[in-house]
Amino acid sequence: MLTRTKAATIACCTAFGMIGLLGTVAPAAYATSSGSNCVGTLVEEHDLKAPSGKVLGYLNLYWDGSTGENCLTVTSSSIDWGIPKRMYADLYECATDIPTKCAPVIVQRIDNQPNYRYQAGPISVPAAGHCILFVGGVNFGGEVAYYNGAEVGSHC
Repeated sequence: MLTRTKAATIACCTAFGMIGLLGTVAPAAYATSSGSNCVGTLVEEHDLKAPSGKVLGYLNLYWDGSTGENCLTVTSSSIDWGIPKRMYADLYECATDIPTKCAPVIVQRIDNQPNYRYQAGPISVPAAGHCILFVGGVNFGGEVAYYNGAEVGSHC
């Protein structure tokens, strides 16, 4: 079972995703938004609320025990469904299984595009035996709604 703990080794995010990581990062692999879902069990979900209280989207994290992968999607809400907007999903596999020490990151997957209508992701990282960090958000109508897993801790 995955647990959440503090991870002080990751820099904060901006409205457009992570701005930096401490340590060495492998080259990013970019995913496309195909509208498909992740395989596995939903282990964490978050409403992406703007400061106004509007829910602009939803972040969903899955675990597939048969493959040892975590998968992340960010989907639009009914407010912005079908309307082009910036959406992003960032998923990082930590080099360790120590909840308070994520750096260095060994695998990074980013799906960050200015014109998604429905979903960013799915993106996956092989995470068996390692902690992960994840970030996701939606920018719509002059508002930004995001979830920054680095602010609350890593999944292990």
